[in-house]
This record gives sequence, C-alpha cells and structure tokens, in this order.
Amino acid sequence: DTPVKKGYKGVQYQTAAHNWNPYCIKAILACAFCVLDADESEGMRELTERVIKDEYGYFTKYGAQAFMPDGGYYEGPGYWCGSAGPMYNICMLLDACCGTDYNITNSAGIIETAYFGLHVEGNDGLYFAFNDTFTGAIASDMFFYVGQKAKDDTLIAMRMESIESGLKEGGIFDALYYPKRRCVADKSKVDYYSRRIDLFTARKSFDRGALFAGMIGGKNNTSHGQIDAGTFVYYSQGIKWFMDLGSDNYNNAGDY
Repeated sequence: DTPVKKGYKGVQYQTAAHNWNPYCIKAILACAFCVLDADESEGMRELTERVIKDEYGYFTKYGAQAFMPDGGYYEGPGYWCGSAGPMYNICMLLDACCGTDYNITNSAGIIETAYFGLHVEGNDGLYFAFNDTFTGAIASDMFFYVGQKAKDDTLIAMRMESIESGLKEGGIFDALYYPKRRCVADKSKVDYYSRRIDLFTARKSFDRGALFAGMIGGKNNTSHGQIDAGTFVYYSQGIKWFMDLGSDNYNNAGDY
C-alpha cells in the first residue's frame, strides 16, 4: 500500500488524468473483488469495500478526465489502448461483481472514446501513430462490450468484421461478450473530428486499401506528447504515402 501511494518519481496514479490511473485501478479493483470472494469476514468486507469505493472515486474524479468531453485522447492511439482498455475493464468488473458500473459509461466521453479508436485506425489495421505511439493496430477487443452497453451495432459489427477478415485476432473479452445476434455496421460516417485534441480523420470508405488521411493539431505539452501538432498521414492502396514515424526507443539514453 505505502510504496504504491508514493508513486513513481513523485507522480501518483490516483490523481493522474492519463493511462496510469485506469491501468492501476483496474488491477486493484480486480484484486479487491477476488479477496472479497475468498474472505467474506466483516473486517475484510469493510477493508475491500473501502478500497473499491476509493478507487472508483479516483477514476471518476481524475482518470475519466482523460476522455472528456468527446472521447479524443491526447497520448495517442498506443497509450489509448493502455488507457481505454483498462477503463472498460473497470466497467466490466463493476458490472460483473456489482450489477452496475455506477454510471461510468454514462459519463461524457466514455462511450465516445471507442469511436476515437475506430476512426484513428486506417483501413489496413494500422493507426495514425501521433504522439508517443508505436506503429500498430488498435486493441478493439472491448468493442463487443461497449457496443452492447451503448446499444451500438456499429462497434459490434466492425469488431466482428475485423476478426472474420483475419485483420485481428479474437480475445478473451470477445468470448465473454460475444453478441447474441448478427449486427450491421453503419459505414456512412467516414469522417471523424475531436475538438478536444483537434484531431481529424477521413477515409473514402472502410474497404481495405481505401484512402485514409488524418491530421492532429491540439497542444504539444501533454503527457506522452512529441511536439506532433501539425502532423498528418495519408494512406492509400495499402501504402503509407505520408506517415508518422511514431515512438522512439525507450531504451535510448535520455529518451524517457
């Protein structure tokens, strides 16, 4: 308890409005629920209930700010995966163990950030790697869960299509929240804009190889920022004609 609260280099996860907050809190909540399941004594129940209440408060007051108000995420797609994924894990844990997520998914930006993940990725499974982001694909294994919470067939259908096409592999959360019916995606919304981070993406269609372009404005002095305001990408026919080089190597002296 004490070493965790001291934080890393003076930074505490509890009050962080970035990936550290949900990443740590999801693990603490999972442990708390496991302990409570194994030991239901009055003393242990009081302790775990306090931990769960405190961690929920830290996320809703601080961690959730990273996605408000429209779901745009400053740290870039890579760290979005490491922040949105754990955030949705928190909701899954609360839903499974308490029967409710206590309105987390009704908060501004929480559901909407799934569309940041959907639209920041090109048609061939590679995202716009702005800020501190390695080139890769969005981890969208929470889309079945989010789509069902939001009653949004598009998120469910797009995730299903990415698995069936071989673009991405299925995972444990796909199995846990596998849809009970076939869903159809609304693919008419090919443009995306986040006012929060001043990100714009557009594509000709969601077909493989179709034109995809994106540009990021916003601010540079942000967590995991790389002075990327003004960066743009252009992908077409499976080729990255203009691309962001993404993250440097964390093992380089002075890089991080």
